[in-house]
Amino acid sequence: MYPAALSPHRTTLRHTASNEPLGAAVARKVHCLQKFARRLALNAVSGARPETRVVFILGVQRSGTRVPLVALESGPDIVTYREGARPFFKGVRLAPEETLDRLFDECAFPVLVLKPLCESHRAHQLLNRFAGSRVLWIFRGYQDTISSTSLKWSSGIEVVERIVNGRLHPDDWRAGGLTPELLDVARGLYQPSLSLDHANAILWYLRSRLLLDLDLFRCAGALVIKYEDLTADPGRHFPRVFQFIGQPLMASYLTGIRQNPGRHRSFPAIPERVIEVCETLYNDLDRRYQQSLGGA
Repeated sequence: MYPAALSPHRTTLRHTASNEPLGAAVARKVHCLQKFARRLALNAVSGARPETRVVFILGVQRSGTRVPLVALESGPDIVTYREGARPFFKGVRLAPEETLDRLFDECAFPVLVLKPLCESHRAHQLLNRFAGSRVLWIFRGYQDTISSTSLKWSSGIEVVERIVNGRLHPDDWRAGGLTPELLDVARGLYQPSLSLDHANAILWYLRSRLLLDLDLFRCAGALVIKYEDLTADPGRHFPRVFQFIGQPLMASYLTGIRQNPGRHRSFPAIPERVIEVCETLYNDLDRRYQQSLGGA
């Protein structure tokens, strides 16, 4: 019987695409169970649990945050949980901090990876609250992120209307990091009867601006990685990820990484000024990212 905090019940299979072949899904689950058995055996021999480093994967929804999990979950000393996975989450939000303290203390693995995307605006709070933790922020081109979001969810229009009309509940995670300046930007980009892509473009802008507002490019506890780099050249960029969290990388961990050509479809229903605002922000993010690569 696995203790609650060590249970593999929502680790590997939850990270796979819905169209993953059954054989591959079963292989992932078997690997997960083998990893837990090995880790518990090592802890039993040593008579102690290792000190756990917590890694928070953050970013905008549908921006490729699943990709690092594919590689990280292959590490024998790394356990991964996506958003919503009990007992670390309550719904899509993280469990209360006192609960997390207990779960982190009980963790059997040297590295615990959580993907609380709805907490992305709390990056600094998480780093300050949990000693030794790390933030891995994944960002992606706005065209593909918007396309993927529109295909996945239909709630964007309602959310944007609540934001611009002041009806967004203060406890809603989308209110996190929503400054008066950003609220003015959202109202300026909004128009009645906007399309779903238009709404999701506004939401992409609001959440992506967090990278600049939080100044994570210059945060020692954070690493910003572009999704397109992870998939196009994993052999170059994943070593930075594993070095950042203090774990060795084997070439076999990257066999499941596949390049996604993206959609890059046109957005005829999005006003040009909205596209321009998104393009300007993305270019700024990419420029700072390229500068960070130079520093590395």
